[in-house]
Amino acid sequence: MKDELAPLLAAAPARRRPSLLRRWAKGVNWRGAVCVAGFLLLWELLVRLGVSGFEGIPTLAEVWRSFWDKYVASGKYWQSWIVSFERVEDAPVFLAWQPQPA
Repeated sequence: MKDELAPLLAAAPARRRPSLLRRWAKGVNWRGAVCVAGFLLLWELLVRLGVSGFEGIPTLAEVWRSFWDKYVASGKYWQSWIVSFERVEDAPVFLAWQPQPA
């Protein structure tokens, strides 16, 4: 039986493993990514074109620059992340604890 399959298996093309980029792209939620990119593009265009109702809204670049200068460069910002993660770690213990009836 093995001898009969040997020529067939030898003639079959070898399946190549997909590249890392293809494997990554397959796992991306493209519909969600396109929606987020579309929202950001629309925001930038409406603000830059001065469409009525969007005059007081800052551009995406201004928001990013402000976030970077005020928060990312600040040690307090990262400390708040650490505190938040510690709270999340402790939450299951706190929620599972119940006082014993007297």
